[in-house]
Amino acid sequence: MKHLDPNDPRFTAKALGEEETHPIDPEAKEAFESLKAFTHELKRDLQQRAGAESLTESQQSAVEKAFVERTSQPNDRKFLAFPFWQSAIAATLLVGLTGMVTWTAFKASWQQSSITLFEPERQSQVSPALEEVYELSIFSIESLKEEAVDLEPSNALASTQLRVQDVPGSIAGVSLSADDGRNLSRSPQDFRRIPTDSAFTREAYDRITENEFKNPVDHPLSTFSIDVDTASYANVRRFLNGGRLPPPDAVRIEELINYFPYDYAGPDGETPFAVHVDAASAPWKPEHRLVRIGLQGETVDLSDRPDANLVFLIDVSGSMSSPNKLELVQRSMNLLVEQMEGRDRIAVVVYAGASGLALPSTTANNQETIKHAINNLQSGGSTNGGAGIELAYSVARQHFIEGGINRVILCTDGDFNVGTTDRGSLSRLIEEKAKTGVFFSVLGFGMGNYQDAAMEELSNKGNGNFGYVDSIKEARKVFVDQMLGTLMTIAKDVKIQVEFNPALVGSYRLIGYENRMLAKEDFNDDTKDAGEIGAGHSVTALYEIVPAGLAANSTPSVDPLKYQNPAVRKTGVESDEMLTVKLRYKQPDADDSQLIEKPFVDPGAAFAAASDDFRFAASVAAFGMLLRNSQYTEAMTFDEALDLARPAKARDPGGFRSEFIELIEKARQLIGQGRLQRRHQGRR
Repeated sequence: MKHLDPNDPRFTAKALGEEETHPIDPEAKEAFESLKAFTHELKRDLQQRAGAESLTESQQSAVEKAFVERTSQPNDRKFLAFPFWQSAIAATLLVGLTGMVTWTAFKASWQQSSITLFEPERQSQVSPALEEVYELSIFSIESLKEEAVDLEPSNALASTQLRVQDVPGSIAGVSLSADDGRNLSRSPQDFRRIPTDSAFTREAYDRITENEFKNPVDHPLSTFSIDVDTASYANVRRFLNGGRLPPPDAVRIEELINYFPYDYAGPDGETPFAVHVDAASAPWKPEHRLVRIGLQGETVDLSDRPDANLVFLIDVSGSMSSPNKLELVQRSMNLLVEQMEGRDRIAVVVYAGASGLALPSTTANNQETIKHAINNLQSGGSTNGGAGIELAYSVARQHFIEGGINRVILCTDGDFNVGTTDRGSLSRLIEEKAKTGVFFSVLGFGMGNYQDAAMEELSNKGNGNFGYVDSIKEARKVFVDQMLGTLMTIAKDVKIQVEFNPALVGSYRLIGYENRMLAKEDFNDDTKDAGEIGAGHSVTALYEIVPAGLAANSTPSVDPLKYQNPAVRKTGVESDEMLTVKLRYKQPDADDSQLIEKPFVDPGAAFAAASDDFRFAASVAAFGMLLRNSQYTEAMTFDEALDLARPAKARDPGGFRSEFIELIEKARQLIGQGRLQRRHQGRR
């Protein structure tokens, strides 16, 4: 097959619905059409198999026999019988690795094992492109399992187990088995094991410097912007499900904590959210206190929500060609379209080397027209994000709904490489556009060149939220289960400022929120931007506090002051209050903030006496700190994080807490493998 140039303008033209001046390479088109047709055929096979439980014994036997015959004859099909093998074959052809795959096909017999890290000396010999092939296979398996579950909740595929067969340094295969013992395996001959080292990617994350303990005498105020983003959690899940640990800077602990709903009581007055404060001993250091600040946004009935004016801004550049990028974007957007009502409007703007209007603003009762525009998008070309943003805001302003939901939803891997490309210019552009009253949400997709840092900054400047979609299950959570929270803002520029009583607090530190910290003067400055809360959203922040008298070595030491006497300043005002929480927020269409104050007296509860929600949030924080190699959890292990999470998952809508426990187990295994590998290397 001839090499396909992602910068070919014909791909951009097709994505924008323009007439192609020259036909696309027939050989490439035929190959991709074959892959597409095979995917549909596989889905039909899966549906037939899932429904086999309702057949008679003889009918089921006939289906089993036909299925085995069809999948055991290699000459009957051009491709292997699982979608991710198609992705592997296509990607391998594109990067010219056919020779390597052929060579590895003659390696020694299979041995079955779990996904393991490549030895370091081999990692440097493997092409970066192969890593994406491997991650695409994981994505395809997860998607296949989700679709199987969706077909029939009771079918045996609901608990399908994934095992990867691995020959050292060469071939990997996949074996799938259902709960009833049925074997759904394939025997691949053309898939190479991919390394798990993130150095093979172009993914970009801003450095996170962990918050340290501060002395309340010198720093009585702690000020930060709230954060309801969840991108980091989904991204961390993607890494762990792919068999590797995330980079430490990809782990934003506050986004891990706020991924989960908590049972906070809602507001009972005019304020759009309620404020809660509680405390218990810190599980990683029982002599310390752990204070939880929780906000709960008001819930809004779907029938009472305002009309919506949405503009989908979709990246159709060459970097979005993977199944877990543009294809997943299309499936995700279709889920949202199905939730909208006839009173809503939807437009589709695309951008690659240029930008274009793929669908003018259309009332949502024309779902087929909207879905057709979304499903017919194709990727190709370079990425001019700035031009697309300009056009999307222009379309949104043309159909602006006073008092309604006006929002641009950007779907991209964040790889801006044409036009306005630097983060400073893009963020200033978004910040200026946010003043028009149109909010801006960002959803990240894919791996390999995922630009996390740039996308988070754009969402912050655009009065919006930031998510990462690694599966159709996550898309359903964002656009179906939490649709109102995703789209409808109930309070903007929400800031928290905590004042600590030095008579009771020796030192304190905020867990997470490192890139959300504000100067103490910013709290009363209504021109300073902060975070937004959506309908039904909850926000949680945790402080670790060292009681007065125990903090001698918890804060960095400085030379004695020449002009001040710290002993005098420590006296303060006598009070049994540990701290006071102050909040400022604005109504979505207001420019002036309103103030809330809530003092807190620590009752001294032990960790075991805390609520399930409190203990679960603490387990998530501990997990995040362990992934970040935090200096404040030196004595804690992943086993102990599991012990915290398991008994606290009782209230588990959607099964997300159970999934979290599985992620801790995967991280524990990966850490263990890494230690064994280092010991093995040390013996050489």
